[in-house]
Amino acid sequence: MIRIRTHEGQALELPDADGLTLAQGIFLAGLWEGVPLCAGLGKCGLCRVRYLSPAPAPTTEETKRLGAEAVGLGWRLSCLHPAAGCDIDLPEPKRSAKPRQTRGDAPATTDAAAPLLLAVDLGTTSIHWSVCHAEGASSSCAVLASGQGLNPQMGLGSEVMARLAFAARPGGQGILANLVLDRLRQIIHLAAPMDSADHGRPPLRLCVAGNSAMTYILLGLPTQGLASAPYRLDYAGGDERQL
Repeated sequence: MIRIRTHEGQALELPDADGLTLAQGIFLAGLWEGVPLCAGLGKCGLCRVRYLSPAPAPTTEETKRLGAEAVGLGWRLSCLHPAAGCDIDLPEPKRSAKPRQTRGDAPATTDAAAPLLLAVDLGTTSIHWSVCHAEGASSSCAVLASGQGLNPQMGLGSEVMARLAFAARPGGQGILANLVLDRLRQIIHLAAPMDSADHGRPPLRLCVAGNSAMTYILLGLPTQGLASAPYRLDYAGGDERQL
C-alpha cells in the first residue's frame, strides 16, 4: 500500500500498481492535475516526494537534480521508482498556468435554432477550444467563447513517443482516452452556459483536430503503426464518429 500525506495534511492510501511508476500512480489519483511533468526521465524535478519509510537507493539523476543533502533527507524523484508500498510526503505541486477561458467578440445568438458548435485543437501539450454559433447556411462561425489548458494526459508522458509507450500498456490507451474525454465533457459544460439564447444548450457538434498519435488514442485506434517500424498511417481523419 502507498500511503501519502499531502502538503495540506490530507492522508491518502493508494494500492500498489505493477508496471507504473510512483509518479504515474500519484498522477492517476488526481493529485497532480495541471502539473507539467516531463517524460519520466527525472529531468523536470516536479515529481519530487519525500520518503517517510526507507527510501530506495538514489539514482545519479536524482543526486544531480535534488542535491546530496535533499537525497539524504529522503527526497526522491517519483518517476524513477515503482508504484510500490511506501510512506511519502507530497509537497505542494508546481502547477502550470490555470486554464484560461474568454468570451468572444460575437454576442450570443437570439436564434434558438442556430446550432452551437465546439472546435478543439488537441495538442500533445495543450488543448485549445472555441465555441461558436453557425451563421445560417454559410460555413463561417461567430466565436462565442474560447479557452486553453494543459493536455490532461501530460502526467503519463510529455511527448508523443512517451504517450504512445503508455498507450501500448494493457489498458493504457483507454486511460489516456478517458482523460481527454473527461476534459472534453468539462469544456462542453463550460460552453453550454455561454449560450444565453436558451440558458445552457450543449454543443450540437464537435470537431477535434490533432496529430496522429492524439487522434488514434482518442478514437481507440491501434497505435502500433505509429510507435514502431514499419511505420504506417491507416487513418487520416476527415470523417465523423461518435465518441
